Amino acid sequence: MSNCCLLFVGTQDNLQAIFNNTPDSSSETAAEMTIGADWVDWNDEYWGSGEFTKHTTETKGKSHLNYEDVISGNWYECYDIRNPEHYGSFDCINCPDFEPYDGKYNEEREKRNKKRAIEAIKKLPDDTIFFFADSHW
Repeated sequence: MSNCCLLFVGTQDNLQAIFNNTPDSSSETAAEMTIGADWVDWNDEYWGSGEFTKHTTETKGKSHLNYEDVISGNWYECYDIRNPEHYGSFDCINCPDFEPYDGKYNEEREKRNKKRAIEAIKKLPDDTIFFFADSHW
């Protein structure tokens, strides 16, 4: 396991609402129970971007990441958290031709799924909010 960059489609308040609905209030347990990561830090100096849209030229966070990094695939996993009651992997929710995990890691399948996710993200409305966060996977 190592640190990685997560992309979220939605607001930081959405993610906090998801975490608040877990039966354990510790941040690590909430992250594990909701998205499977050991923890999530959206204030991280390297990967914490602050919220942005397709047309934001400078993010409010400490990192250099922005929409160009979204469509370049400079992230490990992407989660659609726009609806805290129904959230999950952006691939699963928004890509009808997503290839499900079959219990075995397949690098080519992962690349195809990320490409499909990026194409779906490009079609989102211009005012869609994104943010990056550091995590441990």
